[in-house]
Order: sequence, then structure tokens, then C-alpha cells
Amino acid sequence: MTRDPAAFLDDILASARAIRRYIRRGKRAFLGDEMVRDAVIARLIMIGEAVKAVQALGVDLDAEAPGVSWSAAARMRDRLAHHDWRTDPEIVWNVAAKDLDALCEAVMQVRARRLRRRRRS
Repeated sequence: MTRDPAAFLDDILASARAIRRYIRRGKRAFLGDEMVRDAVIARLIMIGEAVKAVQALGVDLDAEAPGVSWSAAARMRDRLAHHDWRTDPEIVWNVAAKDLDALCEAVMQVRARRLRRRRRS
């Protein structure tokens, strides 16, 4: 059964919310806790996978929300999933602490626009 793009967009939001919870104790706690780093990495992989899935279902995220580097999210997923021995915790922290708000805002806008279009149809 194929999932609707909205379900994958919701997955992105759920993972971003989880990451926010995981890092709320700050950078020092993040860097000092391997389990938290692993959890954040797992959620970033989920975000990248969901981005790829939405695009595979025909949603042009670059056109829908051009202010976000969707390809960077997908590439990060690939890097984290396939090159985990080279994962720099500082980069993971920066993405988790600085990039998720813009991503979530864009996802919510895409989701709202798609919902409005569906209601008009």
C-alpha cells in the first residue's frame, strides 16, 4: 500500500519534534551522550528518507518550498546511513540545532497548500 505524501510530511515533522526533545539539554549533553547522538542520527535518516519518498510520489519540494535544500536533507540521509564512521557530531549538532525550524516551517506550508488544493478539487 502506497502512503500519501502527507503521511511522509508528517513523518518529517514527528522526527523533527523528537530531535528537539533529544537535544533540549544542550550541545554539551548531546556531544557527551552517544545514545542521544545515535537517536538524532536515526531521526535525521528518517527525515531524509521521507523527503525522498515525497519526491518519489511526484511532489516537487523544490518548487513547493524553494527556501529549503531538500537535496541536502536527502544527501545527509545517505551520508549518515552509509558513511556513519565519518559522521562528525558537530555537523549533526548544527543541523539538529539550527536547520530543523526552517525545515518544519517549510513542511507545514507544503502540507497546508496540498490540503487546500485537495479541498478545492
